Amino acid sequence: MKVDINIFKPAPKHVAASLQLCVYGQATKEIHDWCDHWNLTNSIRVADGYTNIPINDSVSLEEMFTMPQKFEYVDGFSPNLNKHLHIGHFSNLVLAKAYQSMGTGKMSVAIFGDTLPGEVKKNDALEAYERYCRLFKYRVDKSFMASDMRLKDFSRLQIGEGEYGTTKIFDIDGEK
Repeated sequence: MKVDINIFKPAPKHVAASLQLCVYGQATKEIHDWCDHWNLTNSIRVADGYTNIPINDSVSLEEMFTMPQKFEYVDGFSPNLNKHLHIGHFSNLVLAKAYQSMGTGKMSVAIFGDTLPGEVKKNDALEAYERYCRLFKYRVDKSFMASDMRLKDFSRLQIGEGEYGTTKIFDIDGEK
């Protein structure tokens, strides 16, 4: 029997030195059934409003939990090519590399912002990008230029307001 690991939280270190999972409040029937299946029922401890479940070293976590579905594409590091890379870009690179290392996506893509003029030549910016990708061993399976992208459905685009009045805003259920 497998469950989604996201129904648990790790127990705080001051509660458990070894791996323990916890849920706030009483454990659900699904959690109790899961604990029964993995012979963890006798080790369940309730304290301070939490249900703590120690995990022994003899079990395989991969066998206990469902594996999340992989995304088809992950776009984690796609800077604008009109300016030099800055610390914000590098934090995106670190996160993109982490997601890639965890296998969250089937393919890593980059959609470069190349529609605005700037202080850097596009080819120079691409060379710097590729150099940092090699340095951090970040693999990009496919890359695109924003200027080459075409939106098939324009129904989600709305005219921007205020300082965005000259732009189109992509809107999904009120999230811009």
